[in-house]
Amino acid sequence: VVQITPKDTAMNTWMKVLVMLLTTLCCSFVYWKMLGEKKTSFMLKTYLQKFAPTTVANSTAPPLNALDIPKEPGIFFIETTDRMFPPALVVCSIESAARAYPDRPVYFLMKGLTKNIPINLNSNYTALFLLASLKNVHIFPLSFEHLFKSTPLYSWYH
Repeated sequence: VVQITPKDTAMNTWMKVLVMLLTTLCCSFVYWKMLGEKKTSFMLKTYLQKFAPTTVANSTAPPLNALDIPKEPGIFFIETTDRMFPPALVVCSIESAARAYPDRPVYFLMKGLTKNIPINLNSNYTALFLLASLKNVHIFPLSFEHLFKSTPLYSWYH
């Protein structure tokens, strides 16, 4: 006859909790990989439709040149790759700067952005739309050709 002690019962309960926790974790991971990204994107668009402006004034801004840079101090972020989906850390940094300094303009210059790419709610670039909906964030295309024109660096760039 096997005798069950209180110690065995406590260990058995602990094992059940551990197995349940691991099962929940695995199911959550599978759900996220299969369906979660689509659902999260839908939830973000729903949120933006409620709280963000319907049009973004600076979504099709022309390339920024030296004359456009304001004299007041601002914060600049530069993406020098052709990547159109900035990592979450970049988006969070820009949003944090915009919220921490609401009286300063925050500029995000992107090499991959052209003036033909709209940043609106229906585009694939929801992170950029979210940033552009902040009143002090301005997103501009970064054209090295345009930037270095009429400077000593132009010959070096070519």
